[in-house]
Amino acid sequence: MDQVPDELTIKYPSGATIISHPRATGQHTTLSVAQLLELAGVDLDAPSESAVGTAAVFNQVRAPHRLMGLRLKVKLLCTNVNPWRPFDDSLHVTLTVESAPVTERLGPATRVIYMGGGVP
Repeated sequence: MDQVPDELTIKYPSGATIISHPRATGQHTTLSVAQLLELAGVDLDAPSESAVGTAAVFNQVRAPHRLMGLRLKVKLLCTNVNPWRPFDDSLHVTLTVESAPVTERLGPATRVIYMGGGVP
């Protein structure tokens, strides 16, 4: 974006929101990978229910996101229209993060054995 937003809203899946005013404060918002995962509602050790494919890992025990990987969609909704204030052209940005389905990485009919537990 060329312009620093007047208001930045970050929405969590729990319903919590964080509202900041970067233009007024002069502070930029930075998000860590852990925060992006939290915004997407993803636990790296949870089974990858969104993974699709035909390999054995999809038919039996689903591997966790930590092994399968995942895709995140960062959505920025930017608007300078405020229907309650017709002459207010301040920039409002809403940030949400979603996880997107992943496809199998090893190809069809690949046998993947996941024993669970600790980090290999």
